[in-house]
Amino acid sequence: MPKQDWNQIKTIFKTKKETYLKEFLNSKEVFLPNKKQKNIFDATHNAFSAKHLKKPSPANWISIYKKNDLSEYLLENLLMPVRCGQGEFFFYRGEIVFDLREVEKLSKDLSLTKPHKLH
Repeated sequence: MPKQDWNQIKTIFKTKKETYLKEFLNSKEVFLPNKKQKNIFDATHNAFSAKHLKKPSPANWISIYKKNDLSEYLLENLLMPVRCGQGEFFFYRGEIVFDLREVEKLSKDLSLTKPHKLH
């Protein structure tokens, strides 16, 4: 379900201003909204909200726990939504979702450690 919601949100952005997301992707900015590119739904608000997007049940789509929750557009452009309040989010350009199983682990020989004495 979240993937479908993010596709719909992309359409809402395009309907409001066709080039809004492209302008961000072509900029050097890391966050959206930002000082140069204000929130197109409410210029005084530093985050997008379910209310702005007229989307019910934000808890079902804003929290991102795995890449499968994101639309292809967001993944291809490394455009990551970050929840920042109840029903609110901003976009971050970069990778924020990773699989812990792919992280290399460093092993330590614990037999070389000494216990710490408490006073």
